[in-house]
Order: sequence, then C-alpha cells, then structure tokens
Amino acid sequence: MIYEVLISTEAQADYLNHIQYLGEQAPDLPDQFDKELMEYLGILEEYPFLFQPLGDSYRKFHLKKFRHNIIYRVHEIKKVVIVVGIFHRSQSPKRWYERMT
Repeated sequence: MIYEVLISTEAQADYLNHIQYLGEQAPDLPDQFDKELMEYLGILEEYPFLFQPLGDSYRKFHLKKFRHNIIYRVHEIKKVVIVVGIFHRSQSPKRWYERMT
C-alpha cells in the first residue's frame, strides 16, 4: 500500500535552512542533499514502518551522506506519513522531542 508523504511547515523551514547552509559550504551540496532526502521519502511511501521507532507514534531515519535525522509520524488509517522535522545530528535531541509534543 502506498502512503502519501507530507512535509509539515516546520520541516519545510528546516529543509530550507539546511539547503541554504549547505549552499554556502559548496554549490553542489544542496542538490546532493535533496537527492538523498527524496530517495528516502520515496522509501517511506512504501515502507513507512521500516525505520527506527522514536517514542510511541514517531519514527526517525538517518541520511547516510549527510548527518541529518528525519523525524516523522505515520497515520496508518489515513495512509499518510508526516515529516515533522529535519535535524542535524549535532543538534540536541531535546529539539526533536519539543517538535513531537
């Protein structure tokens, strides 16, 4: 069953901040980041329960080429995955948990 993947407003802001920062580091990094993120979001469409549980109703996965965690929630009845945050792994986990409440 294919799930619809939605990106929350907060996660969209996270994404834009990371893209801007990466672009300042090297011009090709934003495209690389975007490509890897889109690959993983494609996996979520088919296998939303594949990645590590984070609390009762959230999950996370790590990008391999970039040091980022993607936090998401699965609504099984609605067949929807909602990405709630994109965080660099150096950021405090407290930020993830604040976003999840």
